[in-house]
Amino acid sequence: MKASPELYAKNWYEILKKTDQSAWDQISQVVLEMLYKKGQSKWLPQILRHLEKQENQENQIMPVTVRTAKKMDEQTIASYLQQVLPQVKPRVTSTINSSLIGGLVIETQDQRWDLSVHGQLNNLANTIINK
Repeated sequence: MKASPELYAKNWYEILKKTDQSAWDQISQVVLEMLYKKGQSKWLPQILRHLEKQENQENQIMPVTVRTAKKMDEQTIASYLQQVLPQVKPRVTSTINSSLIGGLVIETQDQRWDLSVHGQLNNLANTIINK
């Protein structure tokens, strides 16, 4: 089988799963040295993305991006997430988007919920137009 970032990630992940956590740093160092020696260190960003994807799948975690107009406390964000993604264990990345007037936008890999003031006004306008 031909080496690929996905294959490296899969094997690295499987080795880490079977190994005591105290040895993870040493194993990771060996893998990184091997990548460097084989001239494949350029694959590292892709490998890390695949590792994260595998971990998320295994632990049923969904990466979620939350964009807000200003800093919002975690409890408020969690409340919104519970409404739109009730069956999900989210791994949240929050960012501030000064172009939002208020509210927030929640995004997963597959879906987007625009709960911003702008989004709510657009929904209202569409409702009125379509009646």
